[in-house]
Amino acid sequence: MNPYIRTDETEIDLLDLGRYLLRRIVWILAAGLIVAAGAGAYARFVRKPETEMVLHPEPESESETETETETETETETETELVFDEDAYDRALDLYVQESELLDTSNLTLRELAVEQEAYLRDAPYMQLDPFHVWEAQAIVRIVSEDQRHPAYQIRELYKNEVTSEDYLGDLAKKRGIRAEYLRELVSVWNVGSVTGVGGTTTDVVLHETEQEERLTQELFLIQGIGGTKKEAMEILDAALAALEAANPSIAKRYPHEYTVLSVNCSERVDLDIRNRQKDHDAFTSTIMARAKDNKDKEAWLEKPKSREDLMAELESEKAAAKAAAKAEAQMQALQMAGQTEPETETEEARPVESARRRQVKYAAIGFVIGALIMCLWFILRYMMNDLLVSYKDVERKGFALRELGEASGVNASMVAASIRSFAGSSRRLFLTGMAQADLFDSVCLALKKELPDYEIVCARDVLTDPKAREQLLDLDAVVLMEQKGVTRYSQLKEEVIYLYHAGREIIGIMIV
Repeated sequence: MNPYIRTDETEIDLLDLGRYLLRRIVWILAAGLIVAAGAGAYARFVRKPETEMVLHPEPESESETETETETETETETETELVFDEDAYDRALDLYVQESELLDTSNLTLRELAVEQEAYLRDAPYMQLDPFHVWEAQAIVRIVSEDQRHPAYQIRELYKNEVTSEDYLGDLAKKRGIRAEYLRELVSVWNVGSVTGVGGTTTDVVLHETEQEERLTQELFLIQGIGGTKKEAMEILDAALAALEAANPSIAKRYPHEYTVLSVNCSERVDLDIRNRQKDHDAFTSTIMARAKDNKDKEAWLEKPKSREDLMAELESEKAAAKAAAKAEAQMQALQMAGQTEPETETEEARPVESARRRQVKYAAIGFVIGALIMCLWFILRYMMNDLLVSYKDVERKGFALRELGEASGVNASMVAASIRSFAGSSRRLFLTGMAQADLFDSVCLALKKELPDYEIVCARDVLTDPKAREQLLDLDAVVLMEQKGVTRYSQLKEEVIYLYHAGREIIGIMIV
């Protein structure tokens, strides 16, 4: 079985997908605003507002006096210009609901910003130095005494104990932090069975066993990390103490033997910690900026006028309508003297929905639709992308390769330090990969300067170059150099499979 490719099914990391969308929030908001502008323009210039028709009947006869005409006009005007109490209450209720919703949104942003600030300040994980991480590990063996209760099922019961936060309460109280922060420092891995190489715990090679063997015995790895050796061992000891406390109750119901095979602690470089710290910093900055720039609700909502103001406007409109009607009646009287033709019945359209509210409604709907479409586009790109993006994405695609760091054409010191940590006794190294030729050659030269005590042979594209395969035969181990946006995961998989069958150890992968 190839140890550099995991056989378990890879899953989409929703948290990583959320950070991927957050980094593209400008595009999502821009798409929403563009569609909102288009929808608002459509509502203003294309879609006509719903209207109701008001009929003005013609005079009954030409012999009506000027006084009768004025009275009818005033009565009709008063009928039209009546203060709608129900419509005003509905508008006021809508404003109150929208105002409360905006207040809730502002409060949620502020609370989230405070929570993130506290996490960055107090969480031990965020205080770790990625270049000096202490890692404490323990390998635990479970041997089932009853095949009705397979060992891998009993293992899950122990894993459940480690995934809880209760056992870290005393240690968290001692350090003055929250137990959930310490939980980030503990990891549990399924490892199947174990074979020792070289007589030391650090040289243990883990691999999956057959299904029948997993019914009787199972191994799992508990790992604790910290800024110092003491902190890492405290975390691991707390986890082992939790397993020891749970052992009597679990063994009583499911007979088995529980043994801690080995415990060790070592220092290493973990650049994944550095990447996660950067992601949390960026997320916190974004939340704080949005909370700070969120405008007052008066800039978002149009508050309805008071009843007194609306009544005053209504009276003013009535007075203007009466004056216009009186002038029209006088004109009709003059025309009647000249035997003018009677006016026919006319119609006047009055909008039911205001143009401003209609535009806001269409713009809001357009913004949501545009943002959702852009999110769907980015999600599809995230799921279907075959080009190398980052080391974290390499892990998500199912590769079990060590990260050696990132290098450029002039600086390869981080990669050189990682190679010294992982190469062991191997001194003849083969550097290959799918990076572009000019960048491949410059990084190779920089790496040779950093590692003068190693014999390094560089040959890109071992998949199609026969000379590269011949040079591989005389070397001890392999270092992969892959380039973002150039190397495809399908090519990387073919490289790993070939090197595994060629019997060469892969020290790790550097990304340029």
